Amino acid sequence: MNLRDAALCALLATACVISFAAAGPGRPPGTRPYAELDARPYAYNGPADDGEAVSPSGAIRIGLFVPRSGARARAGRSLLCGASLAVEEANAGMDPGDRPIALVIRDDDSVWGSAREAVDLAYGEEVSAIVGGIGGESTHVVQQIATKARLPLVAVASTDASLTQISIPWMFRLPPDDDAIARLLADHLGRERGLERVVSLTSLSYDYELRARAFEKHIAASGIRSFLSLRFRPGAPELTGLAAAVRRADPQAVVIWAGPEDGAALANLLSREVPGADCYAGPGCATPRFPALAGGAAEGVRIAAPFDIGFSGAVPGGFRERYRAAFGDDPDAVAAYAYEAILLLERAARKAGSGRVRLREALAGLAPLAGPTGPIRFDGTGANAAEPVLVTCRDGRFRSKPR
Repeated sequence: MNLRDAALCALLATACVISFAAAGPGRPPGTRPYAELDARPYAYNGPADDGEAVSPSGAIRIGLFVPRSGARARAGRSLLCGASLAVEEANAGMDPGDRPIALVIRDDDSVWGSAREAVDLAYGEEVSAIVGGIGGESTHVVQQIATKARLPLVAVASTDASLTQISIPWMFRLPPDDDAIARLLADHLGRERGLERVVSLTSLSYDYELRARAFEKHIAASGIRSFLSLRFRPGAPELTGLAAAVRRADPQAVVIWAGPEDGAALANLLSREVPGADCYAGPGCATPRFPALAGGAAEGVRIAAPFDIGFSGAVPGGFRERYRAAFGDDPDAVAAYAYEAILLLERAARKAGSGRVRLREALAGLAPLAGPTGPIRFDGTGANAAEPVLVTCRDGRFRSKPR
């Protein structure tokens, strides 16, 4: 058994235990933590760097862990397009003597089967950093490999809070976490609007379940008296059966935790069956695909988005315009975060070189980057300190509240 296979076996044996142990419930009210990790300096205290990672072409190589087939292929395309645009722009703006950025792409087409691809990026390709994956499960798998290999990992899609809760020095996450998203919605529904009857509809998949559980945790303190939580299988024909249960609950608002396909189907169903209830959705629907699929049923739907996904502050020639010119459609949140992840790593590598430890130190200490998603600043756990935003679908576009 060679080094790569041995590392893969060891990591597969421990990744599930570690990731689910880290994803436990929030601490009970009134208890005091042993340590506030986000208040500590985000530091690495291990061995010194072992030199530059240099490819035969002299490029700084960044691994891209991206699904290219199956149900996650559309999100994978967004990740690849956003990262590719950033590489093109970074290389076009190089100063004399700078080394170009090059992507090394590996498939993230299944949670466990893709672990070998991540091991190959870390030990075979010897990339300086990895960007990806799409869901929390696969990102946890790559996190274990990155930690063992002392390799910076930047998550651009997962909102799983446990990725950064234990302050692994190699882990960076750009989207706000599930707790912040849940708090935004619960506070808006309970404290701001004073609603008393709310129904939550959740697709049975890892990431949507985590978001729904965080939402349920915050509901108790929001003033909402009647709360019903229902689960459904993604893409299942049981959506019609959900409508009857929702009608019986007589909700003032319904919150959807699902992807754009199921979210659009539910928005249409609810607009017909429960027209008096306001419709909300989590970040799974924070993509131009949701209003495109939902049509008129998307009008007025409010979404807890990771940032202002309508790019309300964008100017002509900005990121959205450049992305549309390059790929023919509007960017979603994954594309924007992938773009920013590459630019962050490019800045860190230009400052400190492509050695993994030095790049990691530079990345953690970078001044806030003002990119298309807003200012990015890492806190004491490697999480981006930005807060989610409530946006509304109007005329097929996303609108945020005026600041």
